[in-house]
Amino acid sequence: MAEWSAATARGLLRRGPQAPEERRGRSMRTVAPDDTGTRWPERLRAPPVGSSLLASETSRRLVGWPGCRYLRASSPFRNRPRRLMTDPLPVQPPAPPPPPPAPSPARPFDGLWLALGLVTRLPVPAPHGLQPAARFAGWLGPAGLIAGGLAGLVLAGAAEVFADRWIAALLALIAAALIGGLIHEDGLADVADGFGGGRDRAAKLEIMKDSRVGTFGAGALILGFGLRAALYAALAPLGIGAAVLAAGAGGLSRAAIGLAMAWMPP
Repeated sequence: MAEWSAATARGLLRRGPQAPEERRGRSMRTVAPDDTGTRWPERLRAPPVGSSLLASETSRRLVGWPGCRYLRASSPFRNRPRRLMTDPLPVQPPAPPPPPPAPSPARPFDGLWLALGLVTRLPVPAPHGLQPAARFAGWLGPAGLIAGGLAGLVLAGAAEVFADRWIAALLALIAAALIGGLIHEDGLADVADGFGGGRDRAAKLEIMKDSRVGTFGAGALILGFGLRAALYAALAPLGIGAAVLAAGAGGLSRAAIGLAMAWMPP
């Protein structure tokens, strides 16, 4: 760079000062208008669009001062392979998908929490990760024991407070409905409507998908609540024994769900 600057200074001193008209005339003789009307020196004009000039050759035409050699020699991209400007850009392969997460280890009572969350509306801890159905199917019986035992305790306590056993039975029935969330009653009404109003399998399934309660469903609910109230009223004089029997009945009924899950196809 220093040698080139010194040579340029010596050339200017040798030629001497020039008039503005002479410099303007000489520069005008070395330029030619481009497509936009701008007048540029021939060596600085860009190649036409669509030409097959290499990128390095185009840069030499666009940048013609001697210091460009030093920049090209020290550029980190000097060893890159030459490519036509009209060549398509290289396509990057897609990134591989991330590996699936490893199954989380199960905690001892995850199955019980899942079973209680399925058959009751009790607040339970969240399970640790996803658990298969076979892991909590065996806990449906203990979950039923808890739900039935709570309703039996309400029955026994109400029987000690109220003299009329039907009041105790009604309170126990309300407690069982709140604990279970009436999910079993909803299934009972759907089954009664499907089997009562459907003639074939397709019609029964179509009726069961309907969320509305029909005549057969309403009748099944009335008979079911009435039968359970009568049973609670019969158990009310037993005191704490009523709670034990109610817990046993709840455990057997929920354990039957696990047997049905193992016997019926998914």
